Amino acid sequence: MRNRILAWSAAAAAVIALPLVLMAVFGRSATTAYALEQTVAAVRNLATVHLKCNPPGNGAGEIWIQFDENGKLQSGRVDFPASEDGPKVVIWKRDVAEVWFKAKNSVLTLREPKAVANLEVQIHKLDPKEIVAQLYQAQAAGKDDIQIKQPSAKEEPIKVTQTTRRDGQERRDVFLVDPETKLLRQLDKYVLKGGRDTLEGSIVITGYNEPIDPAVFTPELPADVMRVDWTTQEVGLAQGGLSNEAIAAKVAREFFEALIARDYAKAGLLYSGMPAAKIQGAFGKLTFVEIVSVGAATPGANPKTGTLDVPCEVKVKDPNGVEGVHKCVAKVRPVHGQPGRWAIDGGI
Repeated sequence: MRNRILAWSAAAAAVIALPLVLMAVFGRSATTAYALEQTVAAVRNLATVHLKCNPPGNGAGEIWIQFDENGKLQSGRVDFPASEDGPKVVIWKRDVAEVWFKAKNSVLTLREPKAVANLEVQIHKLDPKEIVAQLYQAQAAGKDDIQIKQPSAKEEPIKVTQTTRRDGQERRDVFLVDPETKLLRQLDKYVLKGGRDTLEGSIVITGYNEPIDPAVFTPELPADVMRVDWTTQEVGLAQGGLSNEAIAAKVAREFFEALIARDYAKAGLLYSGMPAAKIQGAFGKLTFVEIVSVGAATPGANPKTGTLDVPCEVKVKDPNGVEGVHKCVAKVRPVHGQPGRWAIDGGI
C-alpha cells in the first residue's frame, strides 16, 4: 500500500509538474519572440518625435515633429547645418514657414503651401511610422531578404536587417529596435561598395511622445536679426507676359532707379522685401547717379534655385564726392509663395 501511495504521488507530481515545465518553455518563447507587427503597433499613435540624422540627410541634421490627433504632420522644426543658403532653421505650422538664415542673420516668414508640402514629404520619409510600415510591407511581399536577430544580452537591441538588390546595386538597412518598448531607435543605411558594406548614414530617434520644449519653436534670435515677412506684403514685380530674362532685367533696372530716387522702401520690396532701413544702411552711403547699362540675364550658378544673373553698371558717387562706375550682378529669381513675381534674392 505504501509503495502504491508513493507511486501515485510521484505520478501526480509529474502531472502537476508537466504544465509548469510547458509554461516555462513556451512562456519564455512567448516573451522573447519578436515580430515586426509589434513595432508597427508601438509607433502607431505618435504625438511627437525627435530624431537626428548623421550625417545630415538631405541637409537635415536635427528634427522635431508634432502630429495631430489623426496622425498627420501638424508642425515641426528642421535644423540644416549646411545648405545652399548656409546654416538655417526651418519652423513650420500647416502652410506657414519661418526660415532663420543664420549666416545672413535674417528671418523670412512665408506662406507657401507647395514649399511646405514638399518639406512635409521629406519629413514623412523620416517618420518612424512610415519607415516601419515600408519595412513591414516589404516583409509581407517577400521581395527582400529580411532577417531578425534576437539580442543575446538584455541591453542589446533587436536587430532587423533588410537586404535589397535593385538596379544592380545591393543595399542593407539595419533597424535597431528596443526590446522592451518595441520602438524603432535607429536605422543604419549601408550600400555595398567594393565587396564591403559602407555606412551611408544613420537616423537616430531620441524621443517618442515627449513634450517638446516651447523654445524649440521660438528660438532665441540675435537682437539685430533682420525680419522679412512675405505673408503681409507683395515682393518684387509681377512677371505678366514678359519672359524670365526680361522680368529679371526689369527688376534690376527698377531697383537701381529706386536707389537713384532714394526710395528705399521700393528698393526693399524689389530686394526680397528687405526693410527700408536695411536698404538705406547698405546702400545709403553712396549716391546713385544714373544707370549706365543693364545687360542680358543669364542662368545663375545653381540651376536648382532658378536664379538669373543680370550684369549691371551704375554711376555712383562715394561719400567724398568721387564719381565712378560700379559694376555688379543682380541675382533675380521667382518669389517663393508669390507665383508670377520676381525679386532680387541672393545679392547684388
